[in-house]
Amino acid sequence: MEYFLQVLLLGWMGILARQDQMEKSVKLTSLLGAGVTGAAAHIVTGAHSWHSVWAGICIGGMLILFSVLSGGKIGLGDGIVFVISSFYLGVYKNLELLIGSVFLAGIFALGLKVICGKKRSESFAFLPCVMAAQSGMLFLSCVDYLISGSSGK
Repeated sequence: MEYFLQVLLLGWMGILARQDQMEKSVKLTSLLGAGVTGAAAHIVTGAHSWHSVWAGICIGGMLILFSVLSGGKIGLGDGIVFVISSFYLGVYKNLELLIGSVFLAGIFALGLKVICGKKRSESFAFLPCVMAAQSGMLFLSCVDYLISGSSGK
């Protein structure tokens, strides 16, 4: 069931990342759809404990707090996405997603600076980096499953 939730999240990440890239924001209806789908899928599958989900929500809550404190330098929608992803991933995978996303965003920012000559103060969409990190996590989970023959948990 964990793979089902990861694929479902990846689909929503694709929608949200495209909106973030094109419009520099995400639509509330898309966030609501992803959240309701994630909550329903979590209830049906029971893949993670509620403690794990709530701890994952705290990760997104911290990003929302940083967004408010930084005056919007970190997008509010980015924090909301990590609140939503906790329904799909639980706390450990959600933290793994955040770390992977920040790592990929750093590489992307360095590339923009070196290759394109962008300034440090210029911003870029973060959710495509989150989607890329989620894709990598899903790929590595599938490879682990194939190598070890585990049950996906």
